[in-house]
Amino acid sequence: MFTLQNQLLVPTLFAVLWILANPGGIRDLKAFPSEENIDFTEKYRQLLQESKSATSKEDLRDIAFDAIEASQAAIKAGDYAAAVKIATLAVKLGNSSGNNHAYALANNLRQRSVMLVREYRDVEKFYKNLQTNPDDANAAFLYGKFVAFKLNDWKEGLELLARGDDEAYRTLAEKELVNPKENDGLLEVADGWYQLASKEK
Repeated sequence: MFTLQNQLLVPTLFAVLWILANPGGIRDLKAFPSEENIDFTEKYRQLLQESKSATSKEDLRDIAFDAIEASQAAIKAGDYAAAVKIATLAVKLGNSSGNNHAYALANNLRQRSVMLVREYRDVEKFYKNLQTNPDDANAAFLYGKFVAFKLNDWKEGLELLARGDDEAYRTLAEKELVNPKENDGLLEVADGWYQLASKEK
């Protein structure tokens, strides 16, 4: 007699065996591919051409993952409009390939890219101010919030917030950059970020 546990175990084993036997079924992505000297307009054209030449769903899946990596590189390079364009192509390719993993990753990346385009418009002037005047505390604070909380680049964001004009953020960023080792110091910093997040809502 099969128990409920056995009834769930058999399909789970088949799923694991299928994934192991089907190389390329699930593909790992690099956290942030190198964006060195990438012309994202040309990269988009290349991916589009490859997708038109694809002869199978597996080819479309591979091109979708390449597009996802290119979109991530565009985000890292600060070209958020290109990231949206390439991620949109990745969504179409993921859908056409029938690969849910590629489709879901691409769709999440496209949504994130669209958010970054909107958010960057609000802070672009502060970024430009920092290029000409690195001591602009207000620009450091506002652009630092974008870098830390939207780009998820905590290290660079903390450095900017520590130079910023908001005392609460500056104090917490400085404390975190000191990297407290004892539990009380860590707890104090974590609680401080929690309190700030509660006020932001």
